[in-house]
Amino acid sequence: MDVIKRKVAVEELQYGMFVCELDRPWLETPFLFQGFLLETDEQLETLKRYCKYVYVDVMRSNASAAVPRCQDSAELSLSLGPDTAPLTRGPVELSRTWVSERNSRPHRAERRFVYSPLTRLNHPRLGTVTYSDVATVEEEVPAAREHTAGLERLVDEIHVQILAEPAFDVQRVHSAISEMVESIARNPDALLLLNRLKLKDAKAFRQSIYVATLLMAFGRHLGLPKEDLVVLGEGGLFFDIGKVKLPPRVLDTQRLLTPEELKVFKSHVAIGEQLLGGVRDFPSAALAMVSQHHERENGSGYPRGLVGNQISLFGKMAAIVDCYQSLCQGYMGSAPMAPHSALQMLHELAGSAFHPGLVEQFIHCIGVYPVGTLVELQTGEVAIVFAQQRGKSRQPRVLVVLDPHKVPYAKPFVLDLAEGPTTAAGEPYRIVKGLEDGMYGIDARQYF
Repeated sequence: MDVIKRKVAVEELQYGMFVCELDRPWLETPFLFQGFLLETDEQLETLKRYCKYVYVDVMRSNASAAVPRCQDSAELSLSLGPDTAPLTRGPVELSRTWVSERNSRPHRAERRFVYSPLTRLNHPRLGTVTYSDVATVEEEVPAAREHTAGLERLVDEIHVQILAEPAFDVQRVHSAISEMVESIARNPDALLLLNRLKLKDAKAFRQSIYVATLLMAFGRHLGLPKEDLVVLGEGGLFFDIGKVKLPPRVLDTQRLLTPEELKVFKSHVAIGEQLLGGVRDFPSAALAMVSQHHERENGSGYPRGLVGNQISLFGKMAAIVDCYQSLCQGYMGSAPMAPHSALQMLHELAGSAFHPGLVEQFIHCIGVYPVGTLVELQTGEVAIVFAQQRGKSRQPRVLVVLDPHKVPYAKPFVLDLAEGPTTAAGEPYRIVKGLEDGMYGIDARQYF
């Protein structure tokens, strides 16, 4: 199908035009999904506030919308086959894996991506379900805590069992994950908060619960139905299961591996495929996540060097979440990164290693400052993020725990940054930076 995009000034936009790209990253705007039909006054006014021009997809616009012919080179005609999803980029290409990228980041001004819309992912159920928060974090925490405890017990059992033989009760896993999905549907922040706070002391195989929670929340954000969220949870829970068969020395994140050790480490994918391939009724889409969570859009991943849409949607999502969590934990001699910094790294790799549209949506999903993380306000006060505001990824709800001198408050207090609370000087509170876990001796678990 031919895709024809034309650059249109916001003053010339008409209802019925399909806006497929902006003059800035989608993440810098309130729009949650990349690409939409212009239908409301609110959409138009928002575009006028944030943009000077946009790109309109002529073929997806209504016939009644007179799209002006472009007078410069901004009009693009791309031929897309039914099974391809090319990722177009600016003049500077990021072709290395994320490990080497950490030591050589291109200057921001030298890089420009043309963001690939989610509509090119060819997944029929994207955006088919609209979720809304029907419970607050405080209301959902008890159920989230109960579901997490049950899944922890089950994961412990499976870990012991699978070392002896590749078999476990898939239906028990399905039921446990389904309960988690119901909690995610009501409000994902409760499970995300609890399971992130558990990471510090969690055994490696229990950390997969947080990965599964991230993937289920990601699927919710993308508007996938609950049955897909269950598959994402099952895949996230087990995509690193092959590591149970690896020697401890290759799982040491505090040092660089030798080439021989790296080869052994990479074998966890094949081991995971083998273990789960023999488990009756394990979902094929979840098994594909095991196979593909180290694949990369530009073919630089492993084990098969898949490219673009050779990687399934769930595989692409798993790759993003796995990389994010690895960055936060530290990987092969690299120090752990604060979540905010890890998201910045993911954003830099969008368009080379990862699908750029999905990276932006993942950041929208968990927020620029994810729940459970520490942030500093412009007052010098330190706070813990405990809830996101949908569509306002830079304005979460926070619990302020340290005063400007970094002394603990006797009574921590809540700020909802989206409501515009002001300081004593009359300025709206704002986050100035994310902090590493444990800064100033803070243990966020004691507050929740």
